[in-house]
Amino acid sequence: MPHLATALALTFASRYAGVLLDEGISQGKELVNSRPLQALVAGLKAYSTWENISCLQDCRECTGGMGYIMENRISGLKYDTDVFVTFEGDNVVMLQVVVRELLAQYTKQHEERPIFCLLQNLAESRVTS
Repeated sequence: MPHLATALALTFASRYAGVLLDEGISQGKELVNSRPLQALVAGLKAYSTWENISCLQDCRECTGGMGYIMENRISGLKYDTDVFVTFEGDNVVMLQVVVRELLAQYTKQHEERPIFCLLQNLAESRVTS
C-alpha cells in the first residue's frame, strides 16, 4: 500500500507540473528560465525513479525465488528501470537542481524581509526545542 500511495501522489504531482507547463506555453511565457518548474520536475524525476526501483525490489523479495522467473516480469522491469536513475541526468545531480532553487528562494525571502524572517526563525526554533 505505501508504494501505491506514493505512485498516486507522484501521478498527481506530475500532472500538476504538466498543467504548469501547459499554462506557460498557452500564455506564451518563456519556459527556458522557469527555475521553479525545472526544480519541481527534477525532484519528481529523482524521487519517482528511486521509488520505482524500491517498489520492484520489494515485489521481487515478496515473491522469493519466484521473483526471478521471467513469467513474473519483475526482473525484466528491474532491468528496464535501473537505467532511469542515471538517464536524463543522475538523480543526485537532479536533487542538486532542487537544492539550488530552494536556497535561491530562501535567500530572496530573507533579502526582502530580513527582520520578519529572523523573528520567524527564532520563533520556530523556540517551538521545536
